[in-house]
Amino acid sequence: VEKRGVSGGERKRVSIGLELAAQPRVLFLDEPTSGLDSTSALSIIFSLARMCHLGMTSIMNIHQPRYSLFTLFDKVLLLGKGGFTAYLGSANGAERYFEARGFEMCPKDNLADWMMDVISGIVPNRSIPDFKPQMLKKMWLEHREECVQAGVDLHAQRGRKMDHGDDRAILAHRLAEEWNKIDQNGNDALESNELAELLVTCAGVKPGSEVITDLMERMGGKGATAVSQAEFLTFLCNLHGDMAKDAATKVEGHHVDLYPDETDIIDVDAPLPAEWTQGGSPPGDQPLPRLDTLMRQTPRASEQFMNLASRALLQWWRMWPNRLLFIAISAVCASSSVYTTVYFQDWPEWSGLSFYRMHYLMGIMAAIFSLHLFGDNPPLLKRECASGMSLPAYFVAKVSVNGIDLCIYSFMLAAAHFLISQPEVPFWLFFLPVLFTTLNAAGWGFLISMVIPRRHGAFIAITAMYVLNGLFPPGALENVLTGGFGEVLVSCLIPSRWAIQMNFDTAFRIHSLTPTDGGLTDFDRTLLITDIRVLRLREFAGCGYWWTSAIVLLLLGVLMHCLAFALLRHRQWREKW
Repeated sequence: VEKRGVSGGERKRVSIGLELAAQPRVLFLDEPTSGLDSTSALSIIFSLARMCHLGMTSIMNIHQPRYSLFTLFDKVLLLGKGGFTAYLGSANGAERYFEARGFEMCPKDNLADWMMDVISGIVPNRSIPDFKPQMLKKMWLEHREECVQAGVDLHAQRGRKMDHGDDRAILAHRLAEEWNKIDQNGNDALESNELAELLVTCAGVKPGSEVITDLMERMGGKGATAVSQAEFLTFLCNLHGDMAKDAATKVEGHHVDLYPDETDIIDVDAPLPAEWTQGGSPPGDQPLPRLDTLMRQTPRASEQFMNLASRALLQWWRMWPNRLLFIAISAVCASSSVYTTVYFQDWPEWSGLSFYRMHYLMGIMAAIFSLHLFGDNPPLLKRECASGMSLPAYFVAKVSVNGIDLCIYSFMLAAAHFLISQPEVPFWLFFLPVLFTTLNAAGWGFLISMVIPRRHGAFIAITAMYVLNGLFPPGALENVLTGGFGEVLVSCLIPSRWAIQMNFDTAFRIHSLTPTDGGLTDFDRTLLITDIRVLRLREFAGCGYWWTSAIVLLLLGVLMHCLAFALLRHRQWREKW
């Protein structure tokens, strides 16, 4: 038997709950009750009505609501064919308005359906024999002020109150959905052990046997050992007022009603007493919070960063199986590229050319992989920022979690090159330049995703990495690094120029390379002289070529990420206004 999933009502409630998590002032809903049964629809609309106490306004369009649901709305807007206003006011006043205009409703008709028929011209008008639906616009313009004065418009009134029948219907529907979880043995009755487990789940405390016995008798009568779903529902519905009415309070077949004048109306709009809202307490109860404290406070940026990082890590973990395929393909491409460089190119392992292709490939991988980070969900980001989310916290959290993948790919490519070429240098000195290249390429990927549509992002990223890295191997840089503006431009835009210098400086110092070394071939000596002129050209404040390159790459990477953040903030500001 296939396991039951979530129901349509549960999906609706979850989708609405996701929107409520953003703490909106105004919530727009497009047919929130479509596809639901009448009880589920009533439950959702009632929950939205209760949210009005927290200062939220709900605006929705709805089709064919039942009468009890329609009358819960504070105000309704009825539009005629062509989009003109046929009525705007309280739901309770709509029937009186149309009857005053000459329309008659059959007592058995649904109010909402009848008004739709009036707007469509199906219902005849006793005052206007040749009535046309377009006349409703003129009627409203002529009689609107009269309606306000006569109290028919009722702009200041609220919707119908939630009565005991509505409450029972909602409870019955929710109980029917969850009954199988409560009734564990499937005998369609709630036994004492099942009631005990239910109370443990709800209250977190295991009740005593006398409590279970008392509850069973209150629900099923004296000596009851099991209660039916109907008895359980009746007990829940009677838990209101000053005293519960249950099976234990029956006298000769009748309930004892200590408060016969008590109403069964549940007023969702009735405010709490003023002494409660000012920090006081209801009699015999714990102090109630002020109503304004029910609004969720926006956390600080540091707290938001932790929450956003946790969310990003959860998303990262869920996508791990899909990520394995990308890692496998990348590993094959990296190994093939390194194998071709080492065994089919007659370059010594210390040469800048042997590192050039590794950094070029890593730049392409990092830039393409970073395109999705800020280009996938601008509507979601816009909504979260509007609800008070810190954009810097969001940016840092996303970049930090994305850095996990980039570190994995950088390590994978560097390890493949290191294992195949077997250089005589420590691995961490070999790996750090690749990590710096990844940092800069990721920044370029973020920038491209901000200004280029995603369908063109990969092509633009590959082209950019080719222009910035692929066109300038160490030999080509010799004609550019001659001082002046050209050298400054190349040094700022081409991170591989500094990353290759780090790898070469490490190999140069470990191998103690000199052009006068007799063990070098003429080709190797020519490569070494070129690399010395290009890759040992600039150092700052006597800190050495390796540290100069590391500092420049770090500054360039941070600068690219700052520019990406500035573009992200500009995009959010532009969409806001």
